[in-house]
Amino acid sequence: MERFAPQTFERYAGGMVQVDADMGDEALVRRFHVPGTPTFVLLDPAGKELTRFFYVANADRLEAQFVKFLG
Repeated sequence: MERFAPQTFERYAGGMVQVDADMGDEALVRRFHVPGTPTFVLLDPAGKELTRFFYVANADRLEAQFVKFLG
C-alpha cells in the first residue's frame, strides 16, 4: 500500500495542525470519538470539528477532503 498521507498532510501544513495518535492513546480516542483507524478529524483553529472521514483510497481523494474545508 502506498503511503500517501504524510505528503498530503505536508502540503496543507500551513492550514492545520497534524496530530498522529494510535488507538492506544485513550484520551484522544475518547475526545474525538474515534471508532477505528484510519480516522481523520479536521478541526478549525478554535478546536471545533469541521469534518471527519475514514479510509481514503489514494492521495487525490485525501486531498479532495482537505480542499473542501481548507481551501
